Amino acid sequence: MNSRCFVRWSLAACLAVCGATPLAMAQHAKKPAPASQPSIQPTSQPTSQPASPPGRDRWKRQMQQRMDALTREMKAMRAKYDKLRPGQWQKKLSHEIDVLAEEIGKLEHRHPIPEHEHGAHHLSQLYGRGPDTVLKLYGAKAGFSVGGYGEVLLGMHVHDRQRGEHNTADFLRYVQYFGYKFSEKLFINAELEIEHSSTEHGGELTVEFAYAEYLLHPMLNLRAGVLLMPVGWLNEVHEPTTYHGVLRPDVERVVLPSTWSELGVGLFGRLPGGLTYKLYFVTALDATRFSPEGWSEARQRVAAAKFDDFGGVLRLDYSWHGKAVFGASCYVGGADHNQFVGFNVTALLAEAHAQVRTHGLELRALGAFGTVFGARELSLALYPESGTERDLIARHIYGWYAEVAYDLWPLVGSSLRYLAVFARFEMYDTQADLPEVGGEREHHREMAKRVFDVGLTFKPHPQIVLKVDLREYWNAAGTPAVDTVYIGGGFMY
Repeated sequence: MNSRCFVRWSLAACLAVCGATPLAMAQHAKKPAPASQPSIQPTSQPTSQPASPPGRDRWKRQMQQRMDALTREMKAMRAKYDKLRPGQWQKKLSHEIDVLAEEIGKLEHRHPIPEHEHGAHHLSQLYGRGPDTVLKLYGAKAGFSVGGYGEVLLGMHVHDRQRGEHNTADFLRYVQYFGYKFSEKLFINAELEIEHSSTEHGGELTVEFAYAEYLLHPMLNLRAGVLLMPVGWLNEVHEPTTYHGVLRPDVERVVLPSTWSELGVGLFGRLPGGLTYKLYFVTALDATRFSPEGWSEARQRVAAAKFDDFGGVLRLDYSWHGKAVFGASCYVGGADHNQFVGFNVTALLAEAHAQVRTHGLELRALGAFGTVFGARELSLALYPESGTERDLIARHIYGWYAEVAYDLWPLVGSSLRYLAVFARFEMYDTQADLPEVGGEREHHREMAKRVFDVGLTFKPHPQIVLKVDLREYWNAAGTPAVDTVYIGGGFMY
């Protein structure tokens, strides 16, 4: 808007406040007063145009005072903007509007959930943190819903490459989501996952989750079926657009055995004060599949799962104004399933997590700790004749990571794109504390690892992501560990 247009609009507004329009004033100035008819002063309603000469004079003086004040204000504004180079203040104003529009757009597109009378943030708070493909069903109309995601990578070794190790290209996974909304209270959600593009060469086809859900009250709802365990950041929400790095953090794959799903039933809801909870009773881990490398293989995946023991998991989260999340979860369950004589095995896995997002800055951290009760007896039962240090099941395992990222795109563009640089450090040990067994067995130091990951995450659209990062490994034994550059991409819909 130039100064001339601003003056015109300001004058029009001033005249309107005073009860006259520019057209009415023009008509009044051009139309002569009738000579033969006297002026008549209304008695019941006021008029915006005084009929008597004293009233007209008074009205003119008031108008002149307002015009003088407006003129002085306009001169001051003009002097302020004249200090800037021609066109500079328009560009500055336009840039500020673009930045604001971009921030609003990012909030609206952070999760691709359909419109709902309470908004997407309310939906995620009410129904619990979960995959974006599932959250969108809550805001949809009754009927069938589909979604999905996929991710692909190239891995190139750059340091400490060993003989027989190759660069790799892999379609990591494609996941297809199906959902059906019977009513505002009853839902069915399911996902099928294909890993490595086929069931050959280590690939597999699995049911990631499949459950029915009934919404009773914001504080108390029911869920039953194959459930994603509510532990960590990525076990429930692991679409490629939701985390940095081509690969997920090691701590959430090795210490927390994600992706981890079990058959069970549970309650979930939102308590007063912004606290959300999930409480599930589920099938348990299988102790015969524990290994020195961790608990990942102990997941039964609801494939003819043993059910002589069961487990329970509780998760609590607190969200502060949509900018910060703090929470924790704890799983405990039997793991022997009556497969051993004379002892029982119980597994406990706890974690705490925190995240802060504000003004383009993203901070995320997680720490996890696991305990196996009966680790000594289990080690002797699984490896009765071995004398190597690898053949021990640890009493304790642990891991943690911290991550920082910053969105650079507002510095270089004004659209809804996203370009973040990130860095993450991890430390974990799957043989942190070993049982006293005797013989030559001892702590295998190669299991104590540190990982540093740095890279870029680019989103040309909120549901499409391109990534590149360098991942470096060290271990406590000092043996060579390959460092790799990863290039990857993913999508969701």
